[in-house]
Amino acid sequence: MRIFPALVGFFALGAYGVAQCSNLLAPIGPLCGVGGPVHAAMAWDPDGPGPLAERLVVGGDFSSAGNVLASNIAVWDPTTGTWSALGSGCNHGVRSLAVLPNGRLVAGGQFSTAGGVAANRIAQWDGTAWSPLGSGSTSYPVNALAVLPNGDLIAGGAFSTMGGVIVDGVARWDGSTWSALGGGLPNHSLFALTAMPNGDLVAGGFGPGSGYPNLARWNGIAWSTFGVVTSGPYFGAVTALAAAANGDLLVGGGFTAIDGVAANGVARWNGSAWAALGTGAAGLTSSSNVNALRVLPNGEVVVGGRLGLAGGSPADRVVRWNGSTWSALGSAMLGQTHVWPSPLANQVPEVLAVATFANGAIFAAGSFTVAGTAAAQNVARWDGATWSALSTGNGVDGIEDLLVLPGGDVVAVGNFLAAGPVLSNGVARWNGTAWSTVGSSGMNAGGVGLAVERLPNGDLVVAGAFTSIGGVAANNVARWNGTQWAPVGLLQPGGAVHSLAIAPNGTLYAGGYFSTPTNGGTGLASWNGTAWSAVAGLQSSEVYALTFLPDGRLVAGGALELPTTVAAWNGASWTSFGNPWDTDTAVYSLAVLPNGDLVSGGQYGTTFTSRVRRWNGTGWATLGGFNGPVEDILVLPNGDLLAGGWFGYSSNVPAAGLARWNGTSWAEVAGGIGGSWRRANALASTPTGDVWVGGSFGSTGSVVAGGLAQLTTPCAATAQAVGAGCAGDTVVSTLPWTGSTWRAEASGLPNAAVVGIVNGFATASLPLA
Repeated sequence: MRIFPALVGFFALGAYGVAQCSNLLAPIGPLCGVGGPVHAAMAWDPDGPGPLAERLVVGGDFSSAGNVLASNIAVWDPTTGTWSALGSGCNHGVRSLAVLPNGRLVAGGQFSTAGGVAANRIAQWDGTAWSPLGSGSTSYPVNALAVLPNGDLIAGGAFSTMGGVIVDGVARWDGSTWSALGGGLPNHSLFALTAMPNGDLVAGGFGPGSGYPNLARWNGIAWSTFGVVTSGPYFGAVTALAAAANGDLLVGGGFTAIDGVAANGVARWNGSAWAALGTGAAGLTSSSNVNALRVLPNGEVVVGGRLGLAGGSPADRVVRWNGSTWSALGSAMLGQTHVWPSPLANQVPEVLAVATFANGAIFAAGSFTVAGTAAAQNVARWDGATWSALSTGNGVDGIEDLLVLPGGDVVAVGNFLAAGPVLSNGVARWNGTAWSTVGSSGMNAGGVGLAVERLPNGDLVVAGAFTSIGGVAANNVARWNGTQWAPVGLLQPGGAVHSLAIAPNGTLYAGGYFSTPTNGGTGLASWNGTAWSAVAGLQSSEVYALTFLPDGRLVAGGALELPTTVAAWNGASWTSFGNPWDTDTAVYSLAVLPNGDLVSGGQYGTTFTSRVRRWNGTGWATLGGFNGPVEDILVLPNGDLLAGGWFGYSSNVPAAGLARWNGTSWAEVAGGIGGSWRRANALASTPTGDVWVGGSFGSTGSVVAGGLAQLTTPCAATAQAVGAGCAGDTVVSTLPWTGSTWRAEASGLPNAAVVGIVNGFATASLPLA
């Protein structure tokens, strides 16, 4: 349509004051479960024989359960299928749970407050509020709890005092005061307690050294020790205890023998002799580690942990003993595979707690994201045939990189197995409403996606640490053409590709630590469309970040072989950018400012402190410090910086995982992110300035979130006519924030009209670009 000159009118953006409106991180929804590892779980009937159904209580390291904020402890109601918090919860992790005869719930762990009230490592919930049990433990956490037949509460751990009384690892609460049980268990670290039918107490854990007993029994007068375990794959500790109805004791842990009797992970003590529960083809493997034991009403035993069945899956997590044989409950629990620099690099999926209801329902909790074939973060229910989640959501935990497509869809890659309810194995696409897989499925089990880019022709390139994707063999780099996956060249198996960059001429660069077929180990390689070539000078380096300068040079950051952590490649040689860091450091993120200056962020030494620094062509200047690694940096349209990572402070200013630099100082963005690990390590923006934040987090500000959120504002822009214009409607179609884009449409204008538009914030006097 041609527009002819005729002055119609002016439009102005309605004003709003900066103090009246703040940005927010709008999440796409909660996780399908609990937003962090669960260490304790049990059935709780708050009204005893009353009409209320049993409820499931879980404690651990999390900030959300279902769609509610819950600080490290939460309750699930099977009648409504909903989660609820217990007040404001506990300020640090919960490790043990118990129910007193009066129905009150007791939690033990690492916390120092419960419900905002001082409660050192142990507290009780009366249905309305939290209260301490004396002065508690001022040193080590309460790892285990048990209730004796007379109603006394027993607490166990590695503490030496409880309530100011010397107790040496185990203490009794009689409802008003703490007391020792004899001389306690000096030098022991207790992980499990159970009350026997005759009233005796059994404690399990580590002995003071090799060859010392791992078990002790209190008969009301004195302790007796027994049960020397042979060290197994997980340090040989006793970590689980349960009493059978006939008085037998069931013991679980990381051992291969106990008092000389071969028993992999679990054994039975009948009062005079030990026996294994199944051996050989009918037993657990020697690599098994048992974390939880539950005896069912029919005498069968349910075991949770890191398990293996002889002739079964090496990744079984929950198994059942019927008195003669073991069987797995469904297929295995699976979890995320983390690679350095993730602080969870050594975490493995496992079941840490098992709970049972009187109606036979079985619940498994721990550190996992998939139970059987269902997306179920950290807690799942067994119905006798399959595992299922206790709540639903669109959250995804473990995003490592994000790419916003031209149409607005977002592609996420990472160490996640599920995106919302969709099993996607490390790569998934969000269309604004739902997740979908990219192809039939993502990376091989255990594979990790660390970077994603879009080629000029629209194809996607995904890199990370994997050997196949979508069922197609591909070593660490693969390409999606919209229909199918294909490998990009023949990188050797092993290692990892952490970063990708595409040159203006279409050359693809991959940075990380890997091997090429012809050049051996390298930290940087280029793909010319046919083959990979190592970039000279960076062999034996580990490259975490890549970017291009305005002059076309490629910049690499990481733990480089060169005497620097940042350097530029002109196609023939490297130029050092000085050394923005000291020895034992790594650069994880790079960005280029509008004026061409380079910004780097990462980790300083082994202390997990870091700096963001700016290179002006001749030297580095520090742009503040953080108390944790900066894992991604994004330049906003107005030149401000967003920094995401695993930190809580920036230059002593609170900035939970996400901070913004305005040219002078850092400030927290939209209340930051929360959760047990609180990593915002993937930042992406659209050409119009919309910003996405991905990582591992359970909340944004005061709203439940599941690892992905969009930075937006609740303040709608407005527009109104100024002067005598023609009749017409002006429609605001987006909600802008400073540095983003405002869009408006006008309709009902006459033909042959020209429109003049005046944009600006009247109150702040800040014009829109």
